[in-house]
Amino acid sequence: MPKFSIIVPMYKAEHHIKIALDSCVNQSFQDIEVIIINDNEYGGGVQADIAIAQQYASTYPFVKLFHNPKNLGPFLSRNSGALQSNGEYLLFLDCDDYLDLNACESLSNALDSSRDFQTPDIIGFNFFKQENKTFYKDTLFTQDSYFTAKQFWLYLFSQKKCYWNLCNKAYKKSTYLDALKSMDLQDKVLMAEDTFAFLALLCQAKNVQTLSSALYYYTQNPHSITQRTDKSKFEQSIKYHKLILHKISNLSITQSLDKQFLCKIFSYDLYCTLLNEMRIYRGNTLFYIYSNIQKKLLRFKRKIALKKLKQY
Repeated sequence: MPKFSIIVPMYKAEHHIKIALDSCVNQSFQDIEVIIINDNEYGGGVQADIAIAQQYASTYPFVKLFHNPKNLGPFLSRNSGALQSNGEYLLFLDCDDYLDLNACESLSNALDSSRDFQTPDIIGFNFFKQENKTFYKDTLFTQDSYFTAKQFWLYLFSQKKCYWNLCNKAYKKSTYLDALKSMDLQDKVLMAEDTFAFLALLCQAKNVQTLSSALYYYTQNPHSITQRTDKSKFEQSIKYHKLILHKISNLSITQSLDKQFLCKIFSYDLYCTLLNEMRIYRGNTLFYIYSNIQKKLLRFKRKIALKKLKQY
């Protein structure tokens, strides 16, 4: 069993998949496997990115290539990769990003240093985010720490940053598979899916370790759906945010009281994001005023939920 499985969903990635895969196969820590999930329409002529992936799979015995029967999107592709993997821990790498070459070694050293604690279900770390041609270090995790699940929840919600990214964390495979059972989501989802997946993971996790190191490079891809500003993009974003909000409301029904407050906080934060998308899409003054009032109300509700969460 390898220590880490790096799962790489791939879709129309001919311009950047080589950089992503090079960052995997050249890791300083080699007790790994790389799971590439081809999410292109497979059949007929072989696309350029599939040919590149096949070359890596034939060159490196620890690189495996799987093909989705049709385009399923990143959420279902990641889940497929998790089910195909053999590693103790899972890392998710988008095909237009790349890892620090010491990422797996740093994570392995962190696990070795946590022997006095229970094995962490999640290991969080920072990442570099590209803006124009420059990379800036995100600092969600300011120091190397060890948390119980509840301590970690309260830490996350005190940060004024996006906290639900999947890419800047490693997950114990057994924890991820338990979370997968609770999600009950078989739809193709292109946005907000990481929010739902991370919430389900937090509901399963018992212990979390964090590193102050930045181990992931999040690049600007002008072709990514999140970078588009056309009407179709905003319509899709609104659709997927509403779907995930509905799924979160269903998830909270089955959870204990403290986890219900956890779900509420996620819902409030995600609904604020939805209002931002709708404000850009509608582009009128009345909705701008309405959305500001709604966001203030959501922040007030969030404060109440967070206060109650601290009591449990």
